[in-house]
This record gives sequence, structure tokens and C-alpha cells, in this order.
Amino acid sequence: MGSHARYVDRYPESFSKYKAEDVKDTRYDAKTRKGIAEYLNSIYYTDYILNEVISRFKEDDAILVYAPDHGEELGQGGFFGHGPTNISQYMVQIPLLIWVSDKYKEKRPENVERIQKALNRPYMTDNLVHTIIDLA
Repeated sequence: MGSHARYVDRYPESFSKYKAEDVKDTRYDAKTRKGIAEYLNSIYYTDYILNEVISRFKEDDAILVYAPDHGEELGQGGFFGHGPTNISQYMVQIPLLIWVSDKYKEKRPENVERIQKALNRPYMTDNLVHTIIDLA
């Protein structure tokens, strides 16, 4: 279900790793720190899910491309979530993860080299369909 608002609903209780007191930034009140901790737990759960997918395909000729559809404001602008107004860097700067198996690396070293060269370059998800086609 991703990391949308009401973050506490986005992960099982067993993934409640972070608590409000773990958020040390004193600019935020207790309620905001709690929300940030819940968001971190949702990311922790997403990492777990991605790891599960990777573990199922690590012996295959496989590639995984993951990008969220948007980021979230976490109290920086006075609210949590995202929306079409007051768009901030937190909503539009998102990660892009590309994982490749050893077999994929063996069969397509040129693709792996291109991925590595692009590691620190900005990327627009508008190009995602083209990237996937090229990598496939």
C-alpha cells in the first residue's frame, strides 16, 4: 500500500521499529515526530517487501526497477502528505532503485555499466517506460 498518509496503516505492527523518541529533530513537536516515525516504519516495510522480491529472483536472469509515484511532506511545510498545491522538493525528489541479478550482469554487462554511470544523475520518471524497454 506504499507510504501514503496514515502511515501507521501501511505496515504490520511487527514493523514498528521507529518511535517518536527516535526522531531527534527538536524543531518538531511530539505529534510530528510520531508521524515521521510512522513514515520511517512504512519505508522500513517497503524495504522488506523489495528484499523479498529480490530474494525470489536473485538466481534468475532478472532486473527490478522501483520508483515511488511521489514523495511526502513530513511536517517540513506544516503538514503531512502530498497534493497538487504547494508542491515541495520532498514531494518530487524520489528514489529510483535498480537491482540486477548476477545472471543479468553476465548477460548484459553494457546495461550494468550504463546504470552505474548514471548512478548520481538526476532522473525524470517520465522516462521510466523507455528505461525499462532499454534494460529489458
